[in-house]
This record gives sequence, structure tokens and C-alpha cells, in this order.
Amino acid sequence: MAEVSGGLGRRLRLGVIGGGPGSFIGPVHRLAARFDDRYEVVASVLSSDPERSREAGLLPDAKRASRTVLGHPEGYQEAFATLYTEFADLVAARRLVRPLADPPPVPIVRDGARGIAFIAAAKQSSAANGAWTPVPSVD
Repeated sequence: MAEVSGGLGRRLRLGVIGGGPGSFIGPVHRLAARFDDRYEVVASVLSSDPERSREAGLLPDAKRASRTVLGHPEGYQEAFATLYTEFADLVAARRLVRPLADPPPVPIVRDGARGIAFIAAAKQSSAANGAWTPVPSVD
């Protein structure tokens, strides 16, 4: 909040869940967040029904500022940002020949193969009406 209230010209970016078409409180909260110009709504899921959520739409400022596609989880962008930032730290440390005191874990091919095995098992379980399906070992 210090950057928001400290006069640095940065607004707090808000995500809104609920309060779509036909509700009273959702529009009130979205408008109230803009009164003092310290907040902006940049993403929203206004209904559990994706079509109703699309109908409600986003404010023009939110459409411009949002990079996350409707339906993606909130942490999608942050997860990739963290991965890239940690990788960049490792590359910089290697170039400067200064090992990091606490290097972040770096995914390797085996981690990707484990993820694919998990997804395959989840799909198989779904096709079998949710039957327990073990994830094969990929070591």
C-alpha cells in the first residue's frame, strides 16, 4: 500500500470474483474502487458461467491492462514470472562466477516427464469415471 498511497502514481491492481450481471454489490465494489483513483480492476470472473462472465465484460481500462486470458488461474502469470526470474538469477550468477547462496530449484527434463505422466493418469482416470489411476514412475 505504501506505493499506492505514497504518491508514486501507481494504482493497486484488483481482481474481482463474482458480482456479475443482475447483482447489486459487484458493480458497487468496482465503482467504489475507482473513486479515489488508487485502484483499478484489471481482471474479473463475474459469474461461474463463462458466457455470462463474458457478457458482463471488463471495463475498458481492465481490458487494456489484463494479460491473463479469461479462465486462466490468477497465479498463471506469476508462476512463469517466478520461473523466468529465478532462471535469470542463475544465469547472471554463472556469468559473474558467483554462486548463489540459496539457488532456486530448476526444473529438468525428468520433471517435465513426471508432469506429462501425471496428466496422462488424470485423463485415464477421468475416462474411467474417476477410478483411481496410479501415476507411473518416471525415474
